[in-house]
Amino acid sequence: MVFSSHLSKLGKGKNLASIMENKNKISIYFFNNGITKKEIEINQNGLDLKRINVSLGYNEVVPISNNILVTRIDKSIGIINNEK
Repeated sequence: MVFSSHLSKLGKGKNLASIMENKNKISIYFFNNGITKKEIEINQNGLDLKRINVSLGYNEVVPISNNILVTRIDKSIGIINNEK
């Protein structure tokens, strides 16, 4: 498995969701006292793991596309359109 030696660096959490934004970048969202976003960049030298500081007070984020996220707080859901 390509990521086997790098999975321990992602951190602990639950409600994992990931999206491959382009052929060289994977975004991963997980819940641990709020949503944390991390990115894995694939380059010629290997894999780079980046922690992106986001403050999302949700229990779960499910990426539908690069611009649309479905969010959950307890039993309530919402849709975020993140167009640039």
